[in-house]
Amino acid sequence: MFVGYLRLGCMARDKGQIYDASDWFKEALRFNNEHPDAWSLLGNLHLAKMEWGPGQKKFERVLKNPVTSNDAYSLIALGNVWLQTLHQPTRDKEREKRHQERALAMYKQVLRNDPRNIWAANGIGKIPFVVNEADGHIVVHAQSMAEQGSQCLLKCLSDTDVLVLLNQEHWVSRNCELEK
Repeated sequence: MFVGYLRLGCMARDKGQIYDASDWFKEALRFNNEHPDAWSLLGNLHLAKMEWGPGQKKFERVLKNPVTSNDAYSLIALGNVWLQTLHQPTRDKEREKRHQERALAMYKQVLRNDPRNIWAANGIGKIPFVVNEADGHIVVHAQSMAEQGSQCLLKCLSDTDVLVLLNQEHWVSRNCELEK
């Protein structure tokens, strides 16, 4: 029954019937008031309407539950909320820095739990770009590429097929040099 309400809410949402979707999600919460999916779906409805505060509260609600305190989806959504506030023009540089640090903290917490989470890594890469620090954006990606290259090399060195192919390419390149 609970899942049915979530499905009906998603169908209403997909038809653009935001208020009906909200009612269905709230109905699902009557059966299980702590279910993270229902709270996340409600939070997403608010974010779709650019209602950052109410959306933020829904995801924070998920994280306050000890069972879902490290929920990657909610942490990334909160990081995105803090990141989105950087798009709003403000002259308060201290506030911008604080929001930037909060977004970074959310994404880092996800990566501590799952180092391969592409959404969190992408969020970290977007932070300098959003605050118009293109150099910082390039540095973040260069560091990430170097780390990924190292991980790939460690994995490839134990794969005999890769080593055979590398050896063949090395031999071909040496022969080409000798023929010149």
